[in-house]
Amino acid sequence: MRVYLSGPMQDCTLREQRSWRVEAAATLEWLGVECFDPTAVAVAGFEAVEADKREIDASDAVLAYPWKYSVGTSMEVLYAWERGKAVVVVWPGPVADAHDWLRYHAHGLVGHGDVAGACRLLAAGVLRLSPGGRENGMSDPKPSKEHRETATKIAWSRDGYLNRKQRSDLADEIAAALARVEAEGRERAAMMAGKCGYYGLAAAIRFRGTA
Repeated sequence: MRVYLSGPMQDCTLREQRSWRVEAAATLEWLGVECFDPTAVAVAGFEAVEADKREIDASDAVLAYPWKYSVGTSMEVLYAWERGKAVVVVWPGPVADAHDWLRYHAHGLVGHGDVAGACRLLAAGVLRLSPGGRENGMSDPKPSKEHRETATKIAWSRDGYLNRKQRSDLADEIAAALARVEAEGRERAAMMAGKCGYYGLAAAIRFRGTA
């Protein structure tokens, strides 16, 4: 698998462009996945657009992190989606706050800037290319009481500066992920747990189903 790393570049410092990409590249390499970092190529203008499109064409998936408003990132997500590439989006806050256009064109959506969790989701190879959620006939299973209790414990035990509402949102997202995993059956859940790690499942907050 080859993953294209998409994110804001214009009006960003080199550190802002590369910090999350360095984390993603290291995580993907550890998971045995090749990636392409567009910041490593010294091109600009229309030449950069054409080069990036070629690299997306040559990749199997796009990992996008729109941590700030970025026309280029949104265009790359749409370009990849229209060509049947797997698209995973990392959102800086709760996934419920992500723009509908990004939610629709993402096969996987991970919140709270969890780049490593998104990498584990991609490396697991369990994404089904059916974007659009319910609009394309997919439905999310309703979390049970046990799912919510487990999710609440995970959310409130997580380190970090999250307020009460953020932890509540995170618990809802984790419960949805756990319900999806259970709905796919024990064998699928065991396979995913082995490849992603337990928190990887929880971090794969709103992924769009599994194959």
